[in-house]
Amino acid sequence: MQRAILLIRNPFDAIWSEYQRVFTRSHVQGIVREKFLVSGWHKDALRKTEWYRKLWLEEYNGIFTHLKPENILIIRYEDLKDTHTRIAVLRLITNFLKLNEEPESTERLQCAFQLAEQGKVHRAVNDSEYMSKEEVYTEEIVCKMWRNLAAVSIPFGYGIWGNFSCSDVNKAVDKVQSTRTDFSNSKSTEISGRVHYQVNRIERSMSPDSVIDSLITTHFESNRSWIISHVEEELSLTLSHEQCKIKFGERHFLTGDQRRSPALLYTFPGSGNTWCRLLIESATGIHSGSWFNDGALKKIMPGEKYCNHEVSVVKAHPNWQRFDDIHYHKHRNKKCEEGNVTFNKAILLIRNPYDAIWSEHQRKVCENHAKGILREKFNRKRWEDEANILSSLYRTMWQIEYKGVFTHFKQENILIIRYEDLKNTHTSVPALRLITNFLKLNEEPESTERLQCAFQMADVEKVHRAVNQSEYMSKEEVYTEEIVCKMWRNLAAVSIPIGYRIWGNFSCE
Repeated sequence: MQRAILLIRNPFDAIWSEYQRVFTRSHVQGIVREKFLVSGWHKDALRKTEWYRKLWLEEYNGIFTHLKPENILIIRYEDLKDTHTRIAVLRLITNFLKLNEEPESTERLQCAFQLAEQGKVHRAVNDSEYMSKEEVYTEEIVCKMWRNLAAVSIPFGYGIWGNFSCSDVNKAVDKVQSTRTDFSNSKSTEISGRVHYQVNRIERSMSPDSVIDSLITTHFESNRSWIISHVEEELSLTLSHEQCKIKFGERHFLTGDQRRSPALLYTFPGSGNTWCRLLIESATGIHSGSWFNDGALKKIMPGEKYCNHEVSVVKAHPNWQRFDDIHYHKHRNKKCEEGNVTFNKAILLIRNPYDAIWSEHQRKVCENHAKGILREKFNRKRWEDEANILSSLYRTMWQIEYKGVFTHFKQENILIIRYEDLKNTHTSVPALRLITNFLKLNEEPESTERLQCAFQMADVEKVHRAVNQSEYMSKEEVYTEEIVCKMWRNLAAVSIPIGYRIWGNFSCE
């Protein structure tokens, strides 16, 4: 064998699918509830996670050792299933195989998916009779599995299944560190780099009219690769919230020779801008500023009323604060004019647009960063109108405002950070370190302990939305298929290139 196609899939999905196949001796049947044994499932799931880890550490590593890179193709199952990327993915496979003299036509590739649907290879079961993934993946088994999966999943874009945090996994330092050491000594960098390269080829080719410049996607990929390559299972935090405040809680404004032009923290509303400012303040000890004057934030962030050389970053929102107006001093913002601020650096904090838009809608309706919308006060017409407007503005942000940043700022003065990487317990510290390294506000790099404490200190009730779903509207309720697909018409071209997909399980064909 001189060539190989490595088809990879989210390990939680793959392991449950394989368990059902072995249990039922069928590719299409599910497991009937009365025949399901929790103990048997747990035992088999843990055994398969060990196999999955060895697959990367030994088998795939062997392929990259003995085969030429150009003779290896890595394909994600998820990209073959996604209606927006699947044609480009299948074309990548057929181009790799070169079985015919002429490249396969788009029509043939489209038909291939219809023809493949006729085979008895898909498992479609009635959840009322059969066990579902949501039922079998309890927090206990997910976190046990994650101990084996973390080191070989995060580099390839797969995270913990469901909404579990599995923070206890960080305590299993020795076990995970040894796993990561093994993987680091393999060709993991080469393999993960190849995954990212091929995924990016797919995502760029599937949307020839993509409005995101390739320069921006390349920069984003570079920033994200740095975070992934620096994922470390740091020692578990031993300091309490109060101890963190005592040791690292003091904050100050820049004075004297420390004063410098602040970075522009340029984010779509609802993307975690306020929380990110708190993280930066806690990690560096320096206040952040703002374009606005939000009275609700001044108590917890005294820098809210400043836009000058004494703060670390200045918060602003694209579309609301146009980049050309900011760059050419046409903004007419008294606070920033008096501060004589000229921006030459920018942090672009991005978030899944569906999450950001719903978060911003709640803030506007409630006039509060932390409250949810009560069921009896929810206005669906207002929500759907605003969701369409905000999705259009999200697209414009990438088309115009962020493109302006890349046109006028030097590459080394731009940082793109995903909100999701700051929230993920496995990538949060490296993501925050990337921010502090970019800002260079202190003479010495911030310690790991300080960065860990920053997340504890930034956990302020006034900036986090935690609501009781029995009283308040949830994302699951407001995002109907109709509104999701309407929004996707605006979002697709600027979401797919940076790894965001349609919300929920809707296809929006």
